[in-house]
Amino acid sequence: GYHGQTLFHAPSNQITIQVGDGQALANKLGVPVVYDFRNADVQAGGQGAPFAPLYHQVVATQAGLTPACIINCGGISNITILPENPDDIQAFDCGPGNALIDRYTEKMVGKSCDLDGKYGSQGIVDKEAFNVLRKTAVHINGQDYLTLPPPKSLDMSNLTVPESLESLSIQDGCRTLEAFTADCIVESLNLLKDTFKVFPTLWILAGGGWRNPVITQEFSERLHAALGPNQRVVHADKIGWSGDALEAEIFAYLAVRSLRGIPLSVPGTTGVSAPQTGGVSAFPEGKKVSKKIQEALGNNSD
Repeated sequence: GYHGQTLFHAPSNQITIQVGDGQALANKLGVPVVYDFRNADVQAGGQGAPFAPLYHQVVATQAGLTPACIINCGGISNITILPENPDDIQAFDCGPGNALIDRYTEKMVGKSCDLDGKYGSQGIVDKEAFNVLRKTAVHINGQDYLTLPPPKSLDMSNLTVPESLESLSIQDGCRTLEAFTADCIVESLNLLKDTFKVFPTLWILAGGGWRNPVITQEFSERLHAALGPNQRVVHADKIGWSGDALEAEIFAYLAVRSLRGIPLSVPGTTGVSAPQTGGVSAFPEGKKVSKKIQEALGNNSD
């Protein structure tokens, strides 16, 4: 499964572009490659994101961890809510993950990120700058994304670092942005109050953003303040999942589902009107697919 690199994502215009030549990769590796996962969902009226939820559901169910909420924090953050009834799965992009922080550190000090929360751990949240972030940092089609109900998804182009943050120290700027990332996730739960009267109490953190301990601390504190002291927050690595490999696992899983014509998205994950398969299959030219792979793809069990 080859996701490629997203260049542009505008599902309201039925456009999503991931660069990458799946056929060239299949030829080079000598194995089938599935790519262009999101386009079919977008063309069917879905958001084309997030695409991790069905895999989250599988691994959480197999591990006996449902009901649970899984928060992925990469450049953008997204949430998968797995209630007791698997048909009630919900997912959407919450807001920024590392994207704004990374842009800020690059511009201010020439660093690609706030590694291990070095700067943010020494700073404080600037309330005025935080309020500016809430009002101006995340917009889509002229609307405040943070107040829009799901289903919804974000493109990096929807995120803006306000110039007012440049007047802060690097420490306070990072801390404010890290608090904002965490706050967007917790505040997004308010958009689901009519759907879930009670949220699961297990929160699993996946993705590179959680390597920043300041984001984790800000999230945990804000979550407990919002939902009470009985919330359990754990990193994916602590429950036996590989945080580094999870994204690769997701698209390997989706690739096989695509080859079998099984849905990659459902109404609760992308807002598509009906379960939707997708992906484009590329088979190596001039090479036989191994018997082992043929047998794997011919096995109809999930």
